[in-house]
Amino acid sequence: MKSFNHFASLIIPVLIILFESVSFAQNVPGTFDENTFSGIITDSETGNPIPNVEVFISGTSIGCTTNNNGEYELHYMYLPVTLIAHHVSYNSFIKKIDSVTGKINIRLKPDVKPISEVKIAGKNNRKNNIRFFESRFIPNFKNKIKILNDSVLIFHRTETEFTAYSKEPLIIMNYLLGYKIKLLLKEFCIYKANRFNSPRLNLNSNEGNEMMLITGYFYFDTIPTYSDKIKTLYEKNRLLHYFGSYRHFLKAVYDQELQKQGYIIEVYPDDIKSNGFKQVNNLPDANKDSKYYIIEGEFLTVNFHTDKKGYPTTTNNLQSKYHHKVSYIYPGKGIVEIRSNGISPDFNFLIAGPMSPANNPANSFPEDYLPPVIM
Repeated sequence: MKSFNHFASLIIPVLIILFESVSFAQNVPGTFDENTFSGIITDSETGNPIPNVEVFISGTSIGCTTNNNGEYELHYMYLPVTLIAHHVSYNSFIKKIDSVTGKINIRLKPDVKPISEVKIAGKNNRKNNIRFFESRFIPNFKNKIKILNDSVLIFHRTETEFTAYSKEPLIIMNYLLGYKIKLLLKEFCIYKANRFNSPRLNLNSNEGNEMMLITGYFYFDTIPTYSDKIKTLYEKNRLLHYFGSYRHFLKAVYDQELQKQGYIIEVYPDDIKSNGFKQVNNLPDANKDSKYYIIEGEFLTVNFHTDKKGYPTTTNNLQSKYHHKVSYIYPGKGIVEIRSNGISPDFNFLIAGPMSPANNPANSFPEDYLPPVIM
């Protein structure tokens, strides 16, 4: 089986990223092998089985392709999950699975593309749109992260926003971390505003902060290599880019190891004497593997320290040579759920700075990734 993989006034550019991905909401009893769902994928018009359909759980490396009889089988660890089935000749199937009581059979509708949809008007304008898209979508490591099929992107631009989406998966090669990523891009939007919920400004304005919103479904496959040296390099890069990511930070919150993992939090206003994450207990329908928090204050300043090799260092162990990165967290409404692997299913808060998913390739990890070593 092949494996595949969701203000305070500050003078800084703000990048916001929101992925619609798998939302883990309850533990499923039993062993991993017992937690499976399966079915047959057929053509909605002819009823014939469809081979080579890519079936996967969004945001993870869990997936497969259908056999000649249109059959598939997937393992899962939590429910609900978002199940995706994609074939180039059919409309994609996207459904949230809350429970499994039997086979999940899927009927795909053939995708008939009008000529007007595939015809490209204005080559120079499209080149400019692609250039603008890539400059925001891949802000760092441009020589290590490549888009192979930008032809599937559809753009729209007004005075106040730039948007893009795709009906076919966008294929992204992350040679830094060793992942081939397929992204069904629902919406990519760039706009300018003074604050997150304030009116949008002209994109060419010198005022305001640039905001980025991404929603989509994505899965991962490991880039194959026979070189042990390259495999080791991938693992090292994954670990180093995991450190300082929002997932590393949220796991440190969950494990109550903020200082040990190199973090110092400052809460604004400073009369709040806490680390900004107030745990909430005894919630109805709470998940056993989750912890729940209220983010206090107007915003949090998150300081992350590493040694010269890139590993987290504690405040008691700061050397003369260390790296210091600053990010900002802006609370949303409601309670924040954090799972034991550092995933927040709803992600109802905003992050700006190096820890932002938009700024750190560690956030191109599958949600089922766990680093080999946690300090």
